[in-house]
Amino acid sequence: MVIGGCQRADGPGRIAVVGSVTSQSGDPVDGTISFLPERGTKGPAATASLVDGTFKFDRKNGPVAGRYRVLVVKHLADAKYKGASSSAAQANAPAATSGQDPSVTEQEWSFAADVSNEDFEFDFEVPDATVALTSG
Repeated sequence: MVIGGCQRADGPGRIAVVGSVTSQSGDPVDGTISFLPERGTKGPAATASLVDGTFKFDRKNGPVAGRYRVLVVKHLADAKYKGASSSAAQANAPAATSGQDPSVTEQEWSFAADVSNEDFEFDFEVPDATVALTSG
């Protein structure tokens, strides 16, 4: 008797995907990462936590082979309280959030990725917040 794994016979096989997300200065990014299927990719989205800048999917929760829009959401450490306003938090906020509601507690970036059994390790780099604040 042969006992199969957890993969469903009627669905595509998920892939164990690993990687990291860092800022341009090399600092790890904490938050979440989602692999969202692009048109033509038949399978579910896959979301994982970013802890110390790393993420890991296994064959139970990873994406299937195909093209993805990868969404990285960074949780901002300085915006701990909704509606909190401090000059330090605003000074560290990226330009993308300036002029927005001060209750914004996260930033997000989007990337493209092709996932396969050969391409399963990804490293993404997001801009430093201080780079966006420089003015001339």
